[in-house]
Amino acid sequence: MKVLFCDDRIYRDTKEYQQLYMERKAPAQTLYGALQLPENGIELQIMDYHHPKPFTSRIKSALYVTPKIIRQAKTCDAIFSISYRGLELLMILRRLHLFSKPIFVWQHAAFQPASETISDRIKTWMLGGIDEFFFFNKEIADEAIKTGKVKNYCIVPYGADVDFYASAVKSKQTHKRLVFLSSGVENRDYQTLIDAFSGIPVELEIYTFSSNFNNNYSQILENVTSSNIHVHILQKAMNPVELRDISAQADCIVISTLPLPYIYPCGLTSIVEAMALGKPIIATNNPWFGIDIEKEGIGFIANSPEDWKEIIQAIIQNPSRLNEMGRRALLLAQDKYNIKNTGKLIAQEIIHYIQNA
Repeated sequence: MKVLFCDDRIYRDTKEYQQLYMERKAPAQTLYGALQLPENGIELQIMDYHHPKPFTSRIKSALYVTPKIIRQAKTCDAIFSISYRGLELLMILRRLHLFSKPIFVWQHAAFQPASETISDRIKTWMLGGIDEFFFFNKEIADEAIKTGKVKNYCIVPYGADVDFYASAVKSKQTHKRLVFLSSGVENRDYQTLIDAFSGIPVELEIYTFSSNFNNNYSQILENVTSSNIHVHILQKAMNPVELRDISAQADCIVISTLPLPYIYPCGLTSIVEAMALGKPIIATNNPWFGIDIEKEGIGFIANSPEDWKEIIQAIIQNPSRLNEMGRRALLLAQDKYNIKNTGKLIAQEIIHYIQNA
């Protein structure tokens, strides 16, 4: 069985990333289980449609991508993609029975509730061209199903590349003060972090870009005056090995996010990467993570800016509790939330679907 893998981030050379992974210079979770398909009985063909920059229009993206997918899919049994972005025309062809290969996609967020508008009816019809959705957890899947836009789906726990992070787990040095690290970029709430950490006897390291979508981070971060908060504004994405090694030196990973108007587990990648490094976590409350951080004993959930301050003060008073939380986090990653398990479940579902079609 052979699957054509599509990465909707067509400005990135996915084959080059695969090579970095094979050389242990990049983690596998960025490709959401695709790189684990060969070890689970599926031959992997990576879609060759590298483009120098993102398209500003989904229509332009679909027009560019669709002919290439049709040509390269001739020798494959199915399509597997990180999302359905860029596959819209292919989904229409599949809906009209003009494309014979089943399509499997990750759906990272729940869909908006169905409406009676013509555009939403068209979208719902078009989504019927996807044979099966993969969801991170039951919570998101349940909300997506309520919209009537999802028929076939599978829940696949998402995890990090534990093997990639293993070499850094035991490399942590001893610091005079506790070190907290924020390295995510998407929809981050830096003002809350600054307010919580300013002037207290711990160190906060922030690695980010100057902006992300509509969020201008530089306006907040350039005015940080507290000497214990160290801001690193990046011009480009950090080398994965460098980021891993920097993260390994932290005592705790902090994930502070802004509210979103839709259902999406913002910060989940940072959580599973922290777990793979054996790091405890403090995160803004998000019911769509699918991982109960406090129940699992791997960290703390903050429901308000005041919570952040109280949690950090409690850690300062009893820092030894971080070690046990980190140990639990690593065990949970090794047992369930790891990319090998993610890839195995995806492969099993694709094989089962095709064999029973």
